[in-house]
Amino acid sequence: MIINFALCLVDWVITPKTTTGDEFTKMDGIIFIIVSLVVIFGMMILVFIRYHHSLKSGKGLIEDVAPVIEQYATILEKNVVMEQTGTTKMPSHRLDYIVKFRFDNGTETSMCVMPEIFDDLTVGSRDILITQNNNFVDFGSHTAEDIVEDTDSKN
Repeated sequence: MIINFALCLVDWVITPKTTTGDEFTKMDGIIFIIVSLVVIFGMMILVFIRYHHSLKSGKGLIEDVAPVIEQYATILEKNVVMEQTGTTKMPSHRLDYIVKFRFDNGTETSMCVMPEIFDDLTVGSRDILITQNNNFVDFGSHTAEDIVEDTDSKN
């Protein structure tokens, strides 16, 4: 769309016109094209900077300000689900490690867990489930050492 606009504008500038004083001259058209391109380029840079800043600020990720919820839960079942991704010409897959928990109040929830601790979790075990923004953080201190190391490395 921008390319079509630019081509039409260039064609309009190049086409000879009779000037009556109220029309743009060829130089006015060239200046208009240059200013338009500078504005478009500046807007693209601004969008890129804002997008990059939002990635660095952690938007969309588990934020440190989100409340950490700790409550007792029992593991009901564990499943590894293979999700097909990619295209028919270039197929691929992704494995999701799903664990279903039941809280003491009777509610149930399924969460993806890290593959490193999936085998360590046993069906029927009851312990403290730690979540943040409805995402799995820890169950029974399986990842507590990793969490302590991460907070130490930030300081």
